[in-house]
Amino acid sequence: SGQQLLVGPAIPFWFDSSDCCTAITWHGKTAPLSDHVQDLTDYVSLMDYTDTASGIIARASHEIAYGAPQSVVIGVESKDLSGTGDPETVTFYEEGRVYMESELDKVYAAETSTAFAGIAMHHYGSLLVLPHVPGGRAVP
Repeated sequence: SGQQLLVGPAIPFWFDSSDCCTAITWHGKTAPLSDHVQDLTDYVSLMDYTDTASGIIARASHEIAYGAPQSVVIGVESKDLSGTGDPETVTFYEEGRVYMESELDKVYAAETSTAFAGIAMHHYGSLLVLPHVPGGRAVP
């Protein structure tokens, strides 16, 4: 639009792999839904909620490969989701900050594409209370 404000939606990691989303035809182009969203916006924040570097990298591979420079931010979760029914592999809460930072260092080392624009934390408030180590307490 020529405006200075960048537009970037948060999209789930499965927009490129789910049965509902792998072959969407829009304006004559058939592609995964994630491609269409990336075509229409300045960047995406991929809700890539898993607690291993290998999982994060694998889930983001399509969007990173398809993305323009600095157009894919990878979102991770650090909130305590116990009691919600979500699997514990969705969040780094159980593993703690030291483990999370180690895994995210691996992501930064592996993501050499210019499309990779960094990591986003889903809930900043939960990052502030993330235990330093499993079963520990938050360390500011």
